[in-house]
Order: sequence, then structure tokens, then C-alpha cells
Amino acid sequence: MTIAVKLTMSFLVHDCVDLDAHTDTVMEELIALESESVTDSDLAATLSTGEVTISVVARADNFETAAAIADSTIRTAIHASHGSTREWQTVASESRPLVSA
Repeated sequence: MTIAVKLTMSFLVHDCVDLDAHTDTVMEELIALESESVTDSDLAATLSTGEVTISVVARADNFETAAAIADSTIRTAIHASHGSTREWQTVASESRPLVSA
């Protein structure tokens, strides 16, 4: 059985000189990380407020593994783009199973 989890995370980004360019880089990194187990990367940003929302779908044998893969993918893309995740554990997130097959 394969479980698919869509993880969506929203952030308020502070002190970014060019948020538009930075979010482009994060999206490029998300796409580079896509595989059979990670798909449907998406990123939306409100440049005037600094709000950024990132989502990915991850697939694995169980919910916990799929959620961990999705979480790791988002965090890896942020790090690869020279972003910081100092307060990662306090970020608001929403996870929900999409498909069981």
C-alpha cells in the first residue's frame, strides 16, 4: 500500500533583500528534488507581506514516512537556496492523506 501526503507550509519571511528572486530559487530547488516519491511542488508568495506558502506531495509505505519525506524536501529546498530554518519546529503546517492504493 502506498500513502500520499500533501504537506503545505506557510512562512513569514523577514530581512530578504529580493524575495521574488529567492522564491524563484526555492522553486527551482523543489523541482530538482522531485522524484517518484516527491511530486507536485508548488510555491506561492505575497511579496508585500513576505508570506510564502510551499507544498509538495510525497509517497511512501506509511503516513509517517511520507510526511517526513515531504517535510525534508521543503526544508532541503530552503537550505539549498541559502535560506534559514532556525525555528522549523514552530512553523504552522497541515498534512493530510490524499491517496491510499
